[in-house]
Amino acid sequence: MSDNLENPKYLHYLLKREARWLCLEQLHQAQWQGISQRVIEIAIITDRKINLSPKNITNILIELKHRGYCTTEQLTSDLLHITITPSGIDLVEYNAECPQAINRPSL
Repeated sequence: MSDNLENPKYLHYLLKREARWLCLEQLHQAQWQGISQRVIEIAIITDRKINLSPKNITNILIELKHRGYCTTEQLTSDLLHITITPSGIDLVEYNAECPQAINRPSL
């Protein structure tokens, strides 16, 4: 993918990398009690002004689950409850190597 900031696909890719990290940060703050998908959406879309749809956020959370960074529980047909895993905590606390798909800030 071209590193051109004028390329809409590249910008969307960068937004998703940032959103993956923000999801993990929100999950880390909630720790073992977990957090509602809606709270994460509000934090990312409204508070951080990341221009992604709720469906994009859901897909990111499912992707993080498949990577082993969180678990999900279906509360209703369109609402997930998410809990961070030990692997997710290690990633957020800089105790594990970060995949390129997640835009973790440097220490």
